[in-house]
Amino acid sequence: MNKHFSRRAAISHGTVSCAAFVGSSVLYPQILLASGRRPKVPECVLDGAQFSQDPRIRALIEKGVDAALRQRAEYCDVRITHTKTRRMGIGSRPVLDEEEISVGVRCLVGGYWGFASSPVWTEGEMERLATIATKQAIANGKMLAGQVKLAKSETIRNANWTMPIAIDPFSVHPNQIVDQFVGLLEFGNRQPGCRGFTINTRFKCQDKAFGSSEGSYITQRSYLTDGQIKFVFNSTEGKQVASSVEGLSPAGVGLEMFNEDRIRSEIILAIDKARFISSLPSLPIDVGRYETVLSSSSTASLLSGTVGKATELDRILGFEANATGTSYLKDPQSMLNSEIIGSKDVTISADRSLAEGAATVGWDDEGVAPRKNNLITNGILTGFQTNRETAAWLNDSKSIDITSTGCAYADYGISTPNPFSGNLTMKSSESGENFQSMIESIKDGIALDGINVDLDFQQSSGLASGLTYKIKDGKIVSLLQGSGILFRASELWKSVKSVGGANSRKSIGFEYSKGEPSKTYAHTVVGVSLVTEPLTYIDITRKG
Repeated sequence: MNKHFSRRAAISHGTVSCAAFVGSSVLYPQILLASGRRPKVPECVLDGAQFSQDPRIRALIEKGVDAALRQRAEYCDVRITHTKTRRMGIGSRPVLDEEEISVGVRCLVGGYWGFASSPVWTEGEMERLATIATKQAIANGKMLAGQVKLAKSETIRNANWTMPIAIDPFSVHPNQIVDQFVGLLEFGNRQPGCRGFTINTRFKCQDKAFGSSEGSYITQRSYLTDGQIKFVFNSTEGKQVASSVEGLSPAGVGLEMFNEDRIRSEIILAIDKARFISSLPSLPIDVGRYETVLSSSSTASLLSGTVGKATELDRILGFEANATGTSYLKDPQSMLNSEIIGSKDVTISADRSLAEGAATVGWDDEGVAPRKNNLITNGILTGFQTNRETAAWLNDSKSIDITSTGCAYADYGISTPNPFSGNLTMKSSESGENFQSMIESIKDGIALDGINVDLDFQQSSGLASGLTYKIKDGKIVSLLQGSGILFRASELWKSVKSVGGANSRKSIGFEYSKGEPSKTYAHTVVGVSLVTEPLTYIDITRKG
Protein backbone atom coordinates (compact mmCIF):
# COMPACT_ATOMS: atom_id res chain seq x y z
CA MET A 1 0.00 0.00 0.00
CA ASN A 2 1.33 3.45 -0.89
CA LYS A 3 2.12 5.77 1.98
CA HIS A 4 0.70 9.25 1.98
CA PHE A 5 3.32 11.60 0.55
CA SER A 6 4.09 14.44 2.92
CA ARG A 7 5.02 17.73 1.38
CA ARG A 8 8.57 17.21 2.57
CA ALA A 9 8.73 13.81 0.89
CA ALA A 10 7.32 15.19 -2.35
CA ILE A 11 9.91 17.95 -2.44
CA SER A 12 12.79 15.62 -1.68
CA HIS A 13 11.81 13.39 -4.60
CA GLY A 14 11.42 16.12 -7.21
CA THR A 15 13.41 18.90 -8.86
CA VAL A 16 11.99 21.96 -7.13
CA SER A 17 12.84 25.21 -5.52
CA CYS A 18 11.08 26.05 -2.28
CA ALA A 19 11.07 28.80 0.30
CA ALA A 20 11.12 28.19 4.01
CA PHE A 21 10.89 30.53 6.95
CA VAL A 22 13.94 30.75 9.17
CA GLY A 23 13.66 32.55 12.50
CA SER A 24 10.87 35.06 12.93
CA SER A 25 11.29 37.61 10.18
CA VAL A 26 13.37 36.27 7.28
CA LEU A 27 12.40 34.11 4.33
CA TYR A 28 15.23 31.97 3.08
CA PRO A 29 15.11 29.89 -0.13
CA GLN A 30 16.24 26.32 -0.31
CA ILE A 31 17.25 25.87 -3.95
CA LEU A 32 18.73 23.06 -5.96
CA LEU A 33 22.49 23.22 -5.71
CA ALA A 34 24.59 23.50 -8.86
CA SER A 35 26.35 20.27 -7.90
CA GLY A 36 23.04 18.44 -8.04
CA ARG A 37 22.94 17.82 -4.26
CA ARG A 38 19.59 18.64 -2.71
CA PRO A 39 19.71 20.51 0.59
CA LYS A 40 17.51 19.47 3.46
CA VAL A 41 14.23 21.27 3.01
CA PRO A 42 12.08 21.90 6.11
CA GLU A 43 8.32 22.03 5.87
CA CYS A 44 7.26 25.04 3.82
CA VAL A 45 4.59 27.30 5.33
CA LEU A 46 3.42 28.74 2.03
CA ASP A 47 0.43 26.40 1.70
CA GLY A 48 -3.21 27.25 2.24
CA ALA A 49 -4.15 30.79 3.13
CA GLN A 50 -0.90 31.54 4.96
CA PHE A 51 0.71 33.26 1.98
CA SER A 52 -1.92 35.99 2.01
CA GLN A 53 -2.01 36.28 5.79
CA ASP A 54 1.67 36.18 6.71
CA PRO A 55 3.00 39.68 7.45
CA ARG A 56 6.53 38.69 6.40
CA ILE A 57 5.48 38.63 2.73
CA ARG A 58 4.29 42.22 3.04
CA ALA A 59 7.41 43.20 4.98
CA LEU A 60 9.61 41.99 2.14
CA ILE A 61 7.64 43.98 -0.43
CA GLU A 62 7.76 47.12 1.70
CA LYS A 63 11.50 46.63 2.14
CA GLY A 64 12.02 46.62 -1.64
CA VAL A 65 9.76 49.62 -2.21
CA ASP A 66 11.38 51.67 0.57
CA ALA A 67 14.86 50.86 -0.70
CA ALA A 68 13.95 52.02 -4.21
CA LEU A 69 12.41 55.26 -3.00
CA ARG A 70 15.54 56.03 -1.02
CA GLN A 71 17.49 55.76 -4.26
CA ARG A 72 15.54 58.38 -6.27
CA ALA A 73 12.84 56.15 -7.75
CA GLU A 74 9.60 58.08 -8.29
CA TYR A 75 7.66 54.81 -8.58
CA CYS A 76 8.36 51.20 -7.61
CA ASP A 77 6.42 47.96 -7.55
CA VAL A 78 7.35 44.51 -6.29
CA ARG A 79 5.91 41.09 -7.20
CA ILE A 80 6.46 37.91 -5.21
CA THR A 81 5.22 34.61 -6.65
CA HIS A 82 5.02 31.07 -5.34
CA THR A 83 3.96 28.61 -8.04
CA LYS A 84 3.15 24.92 -7.82
CA THR A 85 2.68 22.81 -10.96
CA ARG A 86 1.62 19.17 -11.07
CA ARG A 87 1.79 17.23 -14.34
CA MET A 88 0.37 13.74 -14.56
CA GLY A 89 -0.39 11.24 -17.25
CA ILE A 90 -1.70 7.73 -17.68
CA GLY A 91 -0.23 5.73 -20.53
CA SER A 92 2.42 8.39 -21.15
CA ARG A 93 4.20 9.80 -18.08
CA PRO A 94 4.27 9.65 -14.27
CA VAL A 95 3.39 12.34 -11.73
CA LEU A 96 5.78 15.31 -11.79
CA ASP A 97 5.59 18.07 -9.17
CA GLU A 98 7.42 21.36 -9.63
CA GLU A 99 7.66 24.38 -7.39
CA GLU A 100 9.03 27.87 -7.99
CA ILE A 101 9.54 31.04 -6.00
CA SER A 102 10.72 34.39 -7.33
CA VAL A 103 10.59 38.12 -6.75
CA GLY A 104 10.89 41.08 -9.10
CA VAL A 105 11.47 44.76 -8.35
CA ARG A 106 10.54 47.35 -11.00
CA CYS A 107 11.53 51.02 -10.62
CA LEU A 108 10.78 54.20 -12.53
CA VAL A 109 13.49 56.86 -12.36
CA GLY A 110 13.27 60.01 -14.45
CA GLY A 111 10.68 58.37 -16.72
CA TYR A 112 12.73 55.24 -17.43
CA TRP A 113 12.27 51.66 -16.24
CA GLY A 114 14.72 49.48 -14.38
CA PHE A 115 14.08 45.89 -13.32
CA ALA A 116 15.82 43.20 -11.28
CA SER A 117 14.63 39.77 -10.12
CA SER A 118 15.76 36.76 -8.17
CA PRO A 119 14.69 33.38 -6.71
CA VAL A 120 15.78 34.54 -3.26
CA TRP A 121 13.47 35.90 -0.56
CA THR A 122 15.44 37.82 2.07
CA GLU A 123 15.42 41.42 3.27
CA GLY A 124 19.00 41.83 2.09
CA GLU A 125 18.05 40.56 -1.36
CA MET A 126 15.22 43.09 -1.59
CA GLU A 127 17.69 45.89 -0.91
CA ARG A 128 20.04 44.50 -3.55
CA LEU A 129 17.32 44.17 -6.21
CA ALA A 130 16.04 47.69 -5.56
CA THR A 131 19.58 49.05 -5.95
CA ILE A 132 20.13 47.21 -9.23
CA ALA A 133 16.73 48.25 -10.62
CA THR A 134 17.22 51.95 -9.84
CA LYS A 135 20.75 51.98 -11.26
CA GLN A 136 19.48 50.30 -14.42
CA ALA A 137 16.70 52.89 -14.78
CA ILE A 138 19.22 55.73 -14.41
CA ALA A 139 21.46 54.12 -17.04
CA ASN A 140 18.51 53.62 -19.40
CA GLY A 141 17.70 57.32 -19.12
CA LYS A 142 21.06 58.12 -20.67
CA MET A 143 20.50 55.90 -23.71
CA LEU A 144 16.83 55.37 -24.56
CA ALA A 145 14.43 57.71 -26.31
CA GLY A 146 11.05 58.57 -24.84
CA GLN A 147 9.77 58.69 -21.28
CA VAL A 148 7.35 56.44 -19.40
CA LYS A 149 4.15 57.81 -17.88
CA LEU A 150 1.59 55.78 -15.96
CA ALA A 151 -2.16 56.19 -16.26
CA LYS A 152 -4.06 56.75 -13.03
CA SER A 153 -4.94 53.71 -10.98
CA GLU A 154 -6.94 53.16 -7.81
CA THR A 155 -4.84 52.39 -4.75
CA ILE A 156 -5.78 49.01 -3.23
CA ARG A 157 -4.35 49.13 0.27
CA ASN A 158 -4.94 45.64 1.59
CA ALA A 159 -6.94 43.10 -0.37
CA ASN A 160 -6.95 39.40 -1.16
CA TRP A 161 -8.63 37.40 -3.92
CA THR A 162 -8.80 33.65 -4.50
CA MET A 163 -10.05 32.19 -7.77
CA PRO A 164 -13.31 30.32 -7.04
CA ILE A 165 -12.86 26.64 -7.89
CA ALA A 166 -14.70 23.52 -6.73
CA ILE A 167 -11.78 21.16 -6.02
CA ASP A 168 -8.20 22.22 -5.31
CA PRO A 169 -6.12 19.60 -7.20
CA PHE A 170 -3.28 20.02 -4.70
CA SER A 171 -5.57 19.02 -1.82
CA VAL A 172 -6.20 15.59 -3.37
CA HIS A 173 -3.60 12.84 -3.13
CA PRO A 174 -2.02 12.08 -6.54
CA ASN A 175 -2.85 8.38 -6.22
CA GLN A 176 -6.53 9.24 -5.92
CA ILE A 177 -6.37 11.31 -9.10
CA VAL A 178 -4.48 8.54 -10.88
CA ASP A 179 -7.16 6.02 -9.86
CA GLN A 180 -9.83 8.32 -11.26
CA PHE A 181 -7.94 8.68 -14.55
CA VAL A 182 -7.38 4.93 -14.84
CA GLY A 183 -11.11 4.41 -14.48
CA LEU A 184 -11.83 6.93 -17.25
CA LEU A 185 -9.37 5.29 -19.62
CA GLU A 186 -10.75 1.83 -18.91
CA PHE A 187 -14.21 3.20 -19.69
CA GLY A 188 -12.94 4.56 -23.00
CA ASN A 189 -11.08 1.43 -24.01
CA ARG A 190 -14.20 -0.65 -23.40
CA GLN A 191 -16.12 1.27 -26.07
CA PRO A 192 -16.45 -0.62 -29.39
CA GLY A 193 -13.73 0.24 -31.89
CA CYS A 194 -11.64 2.29 -29.45
CA ARG A 195 -8.10 1.68 -28.30
CA GLY A 196 -4.96 3.47 -27.12
CA PHE A 197 -6.56 5.91 -24.69
CA THR A 198 -4.00 8.19 -22.99
CA ILE A 199 -4.43 11.13 -20.66
CA ASN A 200 -2.12 14.03 -19.80
CA THR A 201 -2.97 16.80 -17.38
CA ARG A 202 -1.50 19.91 -15.80
CA PHE A 203 -2.58 21.65 -12.62
CA LYS A 204 -1.09 25.00 -11.68
CA CYS A 205 -1.62 27.06 -8.55
CA GLN A 206 0.06 30.44 -8.13
CA ASP A 207 0.13 32.70 -5.09
CA LYS A 208 1.11 36.25 -5.92
CA ALA A 209 1.73 39.32 -3.78
CA PHE A 210 1.97 42.81 -5.25
CA GLY A 211 2.89 46.09 -3.62
CA SER A 212 3.70 49.53 -4.95
CA SER A 213 5.01 52.89 -3.83
CA GLU A 214 1.50 54.27 -4.37
CA GLY A 215 0.36 52.31 -1.32
CA SER A 216 -1.24 49.25 -2.93
CA TYR A 217 -0.82 45.82 -1.36
CA ILE A 218 -2.61 42.84 -2.92
CA THR A 219 -2.39 39.07 -2.59
CA GLN A 220 -4.18 36.61 -4.80
CA ARG A 221 -4.31 32.93 -5.72
CA SER A 222 -5.13 31.69 -9.21
CA TYR A 223 -5.46 28.25 -10.76
CA LEU A 224 -4.96 26.92 -14.28
CA THR A 225 -5.99 23.43 -15.34
CA ASP A 226 -5.87 21.70 -18.69
CA GLY A 227 -5.47 18.25 -20.16
CA GLN A 228 -5.65 16.00 -23.16
CA ILE A 229 -7.34 12.66 -23.71
CA LYS A 230 -6.42 10.97 -26.98
CA PHE A 231 -7.52 7.72 -28.57
CA VAL A 232 -7.81 5.89 -31.88
CA PHE A 233 -11.15 4.81 -33.32
CA ASN A 234 -11.31 1.84 -35.72
CA SER A 235 -14.43 1.63 -37.85
CA THR A 236 -15.99 -1.67 -38.93
CA GLU A 237 -14.63 -0.91 -42.41
CA GLY A 238 -11.09 -0.80 -41.07
CA LYS A 239 -10.72 2.96 -41.18
CA GLN A 240 -8.69 4.57 -38.38
CA VAL A 241 -9.41 8.02 -36.94
CA ALA A 242 -7.12 9.61 -34.37
CA SER A 243 -9.27 11.69 -32.06
CA SER A 244 -9.32 13.56 -28.76
CA VAL A 245 -11.83 14.61 -26.13
CA GLU A 246 -12.97 18.24 -26.18
CA GLY A 247 -13.44 20.55 -23.22
CA LEU A 248 -9.98 20.12 -21.65
CA SER A 249 -8.26 23.30 -22.85
CA PRO A 250 -6.72 25.73 -20.33
CA ALA A 251 -9.27 27.18 -17.90
CA GLY A 252 -9.46 28.83 -14.51
CA VAL A 253 -10.85 25.77 -12.75
CA GLY A 254 -9.59 22.96 -10.54
CA LEU A 255 -9.89 19.20 -10.54
CA GLU A 256 -13.60 19.53 -11.34
CA MET A 257 -12.55 19.78 -15.01
CA PHE A 258 -12.20 15.99 -14.82
CA ASN A 259 -15.59 15.30 -13.25
CA GLU A 260 -16.16 11.63 -14.03
CA ASP A 261 -19.71 11.94 -15.37
CA ARG A 262 -18.77 14.91 -17.57
CA ILE A 263 -15.66 13.26 -18.99
CA ARG A 264 -17.51 10.02 -19.72
CA SER A 265 -20.10 12.02 -21.65
CA GLU A 266 -17.33 13.88 -23.53
CA ILE A 267 -15.68 10.54 -24.39
CA ILE A 268 -18.93 9.24 -25.87
CA LEU A 269 -19.36 12.45 -27.89
CA ALA A 270 -15.78 12.19 -29.18
CA ILE A 271 -16.32 8.58 -30.19
CA ASP A 272 -19.57 9.43 -32.00
CA LYS A 273 -17.75 12.21 -33.85
CA ALA A 274 -14.90 9.88 -34.80
CA ARG A 275 -17.43 7.29 -36.01
CA PHE A 276 -19.13 9.94 -38.17
CA ILE A 277 -15.81 11.08 -39.63
CA SER A 278 -14.86 7.50 -40.48
CA SER A 279 -18.13 7.09 -42.40
CA LEU A 280 -17.37 9.96 -44.80
CA PRO A 281 -15.52 9.66 -48.09
CA SER A 282 -12.32 11.69 -48.27
CA LEU A 283 -11.81 13.94 -51.28
CA PRO A 284 -9.20 16.53 -52.33
CA ILE A 285 -10.16 20.19 -52.10
CA ASP A 286 -11.09 22.01 -55.29
CA VAL A 287 -9.30 25.34 -55.03
CA GLY A 288 -11.77 28.21 -55.00
CA ARG A 289 -14.04 30.39 -52.88
CA TYR A 290 -16.78 28.87 -50.74
CA GLU A 291 -19.44 30.08 -48.36
CA THR A 292 -18.24 28.84 -44.96
CA VAL A 293 -19.72 27.72 -41.66
CA LEU A 294 -17.35 28.05 -38.71
CA SER A 295 -17.87 26.05 -35.53
CA SER A 296 -17.57 27.95 -32.26
CA SER A 297 -14.11 26.45 -31.63
CA SER A 298 -12.96 27.59 -35.09
CA THR A 299 -14.25 31.10 -34.39
CA ALA A 300 -12.40 31.09 -31.07
CA SER A 301 -9.12 30.11 -32.76
CA LEU A 302 -9.44 32.97 -35.24
CA LEU A 303 -10.38 35.47 -32.52
CA SER A 304 -7.40 34.56 -30.36
CA GLY A 305 -4.93 34.95 -33.20
CA THR A 306 -6.34 38.05 -34.88
CA VAL A 307 -8.43 40.38 -32.70
CA GLY A 308 -6.86 39.24 -29.42
CA LYS A 309 -3.28 39.98 -30.39
CA ALA A 310 -3.94 42.84 -32.81
CA THR A 311 -5.66 44.97 -30.15
CA GLU A 312 -2.75 44.78 -27.70
CA LEU A 313 -1.64 48.41 -27.78
CA ASP A 314 2.08 47.74 -27.40
CA ARG A 315 1.96 45.65 -30.59
CA ILE A 316 0.14 48.44 -32.44
CA LEU A 317 2.86 50.93 -31.52
CA GLY A 318 5.63 48.54 -32.52
CA PHE A 319 7.07 47.68 -29.10
CA GLU A 320 6.83 43.94 -29.79
CA ALA A 321 8.49 44.23 -33.21
CA ASN A 322 11.69 42.48 -32.15
CA ALA A 323 9.84 39.59 -30.53
CA THR A 324 6.50 38.04 -31.52
CA GLY A 325 5.09 40.63 -33.90
CA THR A 326 3.15 43.85 -34.31
CA SER A 327 -0.43 44.55 -35.46
CA TYR A 328 -2.28 45.37 -38.66
CA LEU A 329 -3.98 48.19 -36.72
CA LYS A 330 -1.64 51.12 -37.33
CA ASP A 331 -3.02 54.38 -35.96
CA PRO A 332 -4.86 53.90 -32.65
CA GLN A 333 -5.73 57.56 -32.17
CA SER A 334 -7.58 57.90 -35.47
CA MET A 335 -8.91 54.33 -35.62
CA LEU A 336 -10.58 54.31 -32.21
CA ASN A 337 -14.38 54.55 -32.51
CA SER A 338 -14.20 54.92 -36.29
CA GLU A 339 -12.34 52.02 -37.97
CA ILE A 340 -14.57 49.28 -39.41
CA ILE A 341 -13.10 45.93 -38.28
CA GLY A 342 -16.01 43.57 -38.94
CA SER A 343 -19.59 43.36 -40.11
CA LYS A 344 -22.34 44.97 -38.02
CA ASP A 345 -23.01 41.55 -36.44
CA VAL A 346 -19.54 41.36 -34.90
CA THR A 347 -19.19 42.48 -31.27
CA ILE A 348 -16.19 41.27 -29.27
CA SER A 349 -15.24 42.07 -25.68
CA ALA A 350 -12.23 41.38 -23.45
CA ASP A 351 -12.66 40.72 -19.73
CA ARG A 352 -10.18 39.34 -17.19
CA SER A 353 -12.97 38.84 -14.65
CA LEU A 354 -14.78 36.22 -16.78
CA ALA A 355 -15.91 33.24 -14.68
CA GLU A 356 -13.57 30.25 -15.17
CA GLY A 357 -11.42 32.23 -17.59
CA ALA A 358 -7.80 31.17 -18.00
CA ALA A 359 -6.75 34.85 -17.80
CA THR A 360 -9.07 35.73 -14.91
CA VAL A 361 -7.55 37.60 -11.95
CA GLY A 362 -8.63 39.78 -9.07
CA TRP A 363 -6.11 42.42 -10.12
CA ASP A 364 -3.55 42.49 -12.90
CA ASP A 365 0.21 42.66 -12.33
CA GLU A 366 0.07 46.41 -11.81
CA GLY A 367 -2.65 46.20 -9.16
CA VAL A 368 -5.44 47.25 -11.55
CA ALA A 369 -8.87 45.62 -11.23
CA PRO A 370 -9.90 44.25 -14.64
CA ARG A 371 -12.94 45.65 -16.38
CA LYS A 372 -14.97 44.53 -19.36
CA ASN A 373 -13.70 46.25 -22.48
CA ASN A 374 -15.57 46.24 -25.79
CA LEU A 375 -12.89 45.87 -28.45
CA ILE A 376 -15.30 45.75 -31.40
CA THR A 377 -18.89 47.00 -31.19
CA ASN A 378 -21.16 46.30 -34.15
CA GLY A 379 -18.08 46.03 -36.35
CA ILE A 380 -16.40 49.27 -35.14
CA LEU A 381 -13.07 49.32 -33.26
CA THR A 382 -13.99 50.68 -29.81
CA GLY A 383 -11.17 49.57 -27.51
CA PHE A 384 -7.61 48.40 -27.02
CA GLN A 385 -6.00 46.10 -24.47
CA THR A 386 -3.76 48.17 -22.25
CA ASN A 387 -1.70 48.35 -19.11
CA ARG A 388 -0.98 51.59 -17.23
CA GLU A 389 1.90 52.58 -19.48
CA THR A 390 0.16 52.00 -22.82
CA ALA A 391 -3.06 53.66 -21.59
CA ALA A 392 -0.99 56.77 -20.84
CA TRP A 393 0.21 56.81 -24.46
CA LEU A 394 -3.39 57.29 -25.60
CA ASN A 395 -3.98 59.94 -22.94
CA ASP A 396 -1.23 62.05 -24.51
CA SER A 397 -3.29 62.52 -27.65
CA LYS A 398 -6.89 62.23 -26.39
CA SER A 399 -8.92 64.67 -24.36
CA ILE A 400 -10.62 61.80 -22.50
CA ASP A 401 -9.05 60.08 -19.50
CA ILE A 402 -8.14 56.56 -20.63
CA THR A 403 -7.27 54.08 -17.87
CA SER A 404 -5.69 50.65 -17.94
CA THR A 405 -8.00 47.76 -18.84
CA GLY A 406 -6.09 45.50 -16.45
CA CYS A 407 -4.08 43.56 -19.04
CA ALA A 408 -0.63 43.69 -17.40
CA TYR A 409 0.74 40.18 -16.90
CA ALA A 410 3.96 38.62 -15.67
CA ASP A 411 4.07 34.82 -15.52
CA TYR A 412 6.39 34.84 -12.48
CA GLY A 413 7.93 37.41 -10.17
CA ILE A 414 11.13 36.99 -12.13
CA SER A 415 9.47 38.49 -15.25
CA THR A 416 8.51 42.04 -16.20
CA PRO A 417 4.79 42.64 -16.88
CA ASN A 418 3.54 43.20 -20.43
CA PRO A 419 0.06 43.81 -21.89
CA PHE A 420 -1.60 40.52 -22.88
CA SER A 421 -5.02 39.74 -24.29
CA GLY A 422 -7.79 39.23 -21.76
CA ASN A 423 -10.49 36.58 -22.00
CA LEU A 424 -12.39 37.26 -25.24
CA THR A 425 -16.10 36.82 -25.89
CA MET A 426 -17.93 37.13 -29.19
CA LYS A 427 -21.50 38.27 -28.64
CA SER A 428 -24.08 35.73 -29.75
CA SER A 429 -27.24 36.57 -31.63
CA GLU A 430 -30.79 36.20 -30.37
CA SER A 431 -31.44 33.44 -32.89
CA GLY A 432 -31.45 29.75 -32.03
CA GLU A 433 -28.96 28.94 -34.76
CA ASN A 434 -26.01 26.65 -34.08
CA PHE A 435 -23.35 24.85 -36.13
CA GLN A 436 -25.73 22.13 -37.35
CA SER A 437 -28.61 24.44 -38.27
CA MET A 438 -26.22 26.77 -40.10
CA ILE A 439 -24.92 23.83 -42.15
CA GLU A 440 -28.51 23.03 -43.09
CA SER A 441 -28.92 26.53 -44.52
CA ILE A 442 -26.00 26.17 -46.99
CA LYS A 443 -26.59 24.79 -50.47
CA ASP A 444 -22.96 24.50 -51.56
CA GLY A 445 -20.15 25.35 -49.15
CA ILE A 446 -17.65 24.22 -46.54
CA ALA A 447 -17.80 23.71 -42.78
CA LEU A 448 -14.79 24.05 -40.48
CA ASP A 449 -14.77 22.33 -37.11
CA GLY A 450 -11.57 22.88 -35.15
CA ILE A 451 -8.70 24.67 -36.87
CA ASN A 452 -5.12 25.77 -36.39
CA VAL A 453 -4.31 29.36 -37.32
CA ASP A 454 -0.93 30.64 -38.53
CA LEU A 455 -0.52 34.40 -38.90
CA ASP A 456 2.10 36.73 -40.28
CA PHE A 457 4.14 39.19 -38.23
CA GLN A 458 1.31 41.75 -38.15
CA GLN A 459 -1.49 39.32 -37.20
CA SER A 460 -2.99 40.21 -40.58
CA SER A 461 -2.57 37.61 -43.33
CA GLY A 462 -3.09 34.04 -42.23
CA LEU A 463 -3.67 30.40 -43.05
CA ALA A 464 -6.29 28.36 -41.20
CA SER A 465 -6.53 24.60 -41.60
CA GLY A 466 -8.21 21.74 -39.78
CA LEU A 467 -11.19 19.41 -39.97
CA THR A 468 -12.97 20.44 -43.17
CA TYR A 469 -16.32 19.16 -44.45
CA LYS A 470 -17.95 19.57 -47.84
CA ILE A 471 -21.57 20.78 -47.61
CA LYS A 472 -24.09 19.94 -50.33
CA ASP A 473 -27.77 20.83 -50.06
CA GLY A 474 -27.55 21.38 -46.31
CA LYS A 475 -25.72 18.14 -45.52
CA ILE A 476 -22.12 17.14 -44.89
CA VAL A 477 -21.19 14.78 -47.70
CA SER A 478 -17.41 14.31 -47.47
CA LEU A 479 -14.14 15.23 -45.80
CA LEU A 480 -11.86 17.57 -47.70
CA GLN A 481 -8.17 16.72 -47.47
CA GLY A 482 -5.35 19.25 -47.66
CA SER A 483 -7.64 22.27 -47.43
CA GLY A 484 -6.74 25.60 -45.93
CA ILE A 485 -8.16 29.14 -45.86
CA LEU A 486 -6.04 32.06 -46.97
CA PHE A 487 -7.38 35.21 -45.33
CA ARG A 488 -6.73 38.75 -44.23
CA ALA A 489 -8.01 39.57 -40.77
CA SER A 490 -9.25 42.97 -41.97
CA GLU A 491 -11.50 41.21 -44.48
CA LEU A 492 -12.37 38.03 -42.57
CA TRP A 493 -14.53 39.63 -39.89
CA LYS A 494 -16.22 41.91 -42.43
CA SER A 495 -17.35 38.77 -44.28
CA VAL A 496 -19.48 37.51 -41.36
CA LYS A 497 -23.08 37.07 -42.57
CA SER A 498 -24.74 35.61 -39.51
CA VAL A 499 -23.85 34.83 -35.91
CA GLY A 500 -25.04 31.81 -33.95
CA GLY A 501 -27.20 31.99 -30.85
CA ALA A 502 -26.31 31.39 -27.23
CA ASN A 503 -26.68 27.63 -27.71
CA SER A 504 -23.69 27.70 -30.07
CA ARG A 505 -21.32 29.30 -27.53
CA LYS A 506 -18.23 27.38 -26.50
CA SER A 507 -15.28 28.37 -24.29
CA ILE A 508 -11.81 27.38 -25.51
CA GLY A 509 -8.51 28.07 -23.77
CA PHE A 510 -5.38 29.09 -25.67
CA GLU A 511 -1.77 29.65 -24.74
CA TYR A 512 0.67 31.94 -26.55
CA SER A 513 3.99 33.58 -25.87
CA LYS A 514 5.07 37.18 -25.97
CA GLY A 515 7.93 39.41 -24.92
CA GLU A 516 11.68 39.01 -24.71
CA PRO A 517 12.47 36.97 -22.68
CA SER A 518 9.34 35.10 -23.70
CA LYS A 519 6.39 34.75 -21.30
CA THR A 520 3.70 32.11 -21.78
CA TYR A 521 0.14 33.27 -21.22
CA ALA A 522 -3.27 31.60 -21.28
CA HIS A 523 -6.67 33.11 -21.96
CA THR A 524 -10.17 31.86 -22.64
CA VAL A 525 -12.05 32.71 -25.83
CA VAL A 526 -15.83 32.27 -26.03
CA GLY A 527 -16.70 31.64 -29.66
CA VAL A 528 -19.99 31.19 -31.48
CA SER A 529 -20.81 29.54 -34.79
CA LEU A 530 -20.67 31.81 -37.85
CA VAL A 531 -21.62 31.87 -41.50
CA THR A 532 -19.34 33.92 -43.76
CA GLU A 533 -19.30 35.14 -47.31
CA PRO A 534 -17.15 32.98 -49.63
CA LEU A 535 -13.59 32.51 -48.34
CA THR A 536 -10.53 31.47 -50.36
CA TYR A 537 -9.51 27.81 -50.06
CA ILE A 538 -6.23 26.33 -51.24
CA ASP A 539 -4.61 22.90 -51.30
CA ILE A 540 -1.90 23.20 -48.65
CA THR A 541 -0.34 19.89 -49.71
CA ARG A 542 0.38 21.10 -53.24
CA LYS A 543 4.00 22.00 -53.90
CA GLY A 544 5.02 24.79 -56.20
